[in-house]
Amino acid sequence: LYRSYYGAVSMVDHQVGRILDELDRSGKAGHTLVIFTSDHGAQLLEHGLTDKNVFFESSVHVPLLVRFPGRLAPTVHRGLAEQIDVVPSALEWCGLPVPPRVQGQGLFRGRDAVFAENIIPEVITGGNNDFYYTPGEGVKGIRHPDAKMVRTSRWKFNYYPGNGGELYDLQEDPGEYRNLFADPARQALVREMKDRLLDWLITSGETDQIAPRWLL
Repeated sequence: LYRSYYGAVSMVDHQVGRILDELDRSGKAGHTLVIFTSDHGAQLLEHGLTDKNVFFESSVHVPLLVRFPGRLAPTVHRGLAEQIDVVPSALEWCGLPVPPRVQGQGLFRGRDAVFAENIIPEVITGGNNDFYYTPGEGVKGIRHPDAKMVRTSRWKFNYYPGNGGELYDLQEDPGEYRNLFADPARQALVREMKDRLLDWLITSGETDQIAPRWLL
């Protein structure tokens, strides 16, 4: 498992390097925006798991590297960001207007929280590949993803409607091993994080994602 993963990383690193070298050689690097990212991470036996489909950092913390010589100075940005921030950022860096319907914000503006949601279609569809999403109907009549996450700089809250949740202190427990969801001393924080999720849902572009049980 580890050999395959690191082999894939080395291959990608080599091929991206070839692209950057060619941009330099052709003289086009100065007016070419390069963005490298991924849709998810992978569990390499953290928590005894492999693959993805969970909210642990190994799955949701993805690479995001940008190169735009002459436009963006080399730096490391340690703030929170979401994938939806890539498109408006790219438009801004290229001096283009950001259409009102484009979600997200500039990557360097800073977020106090980020969100994620997950649905496992094979559970709904019985293992076939009919995953088509229909607005207002969802996938196979399931209108809402079955798990949602909100993460701040310190806290991560995962909620599974009807099936409890998880609360991790990323400052004191970066490995996400101590679930504080049921801790009596953390119930005000649990309520605050759930309210953040609800606020996010009701202001999203697809409010049909809100299941009645989320409002309990």
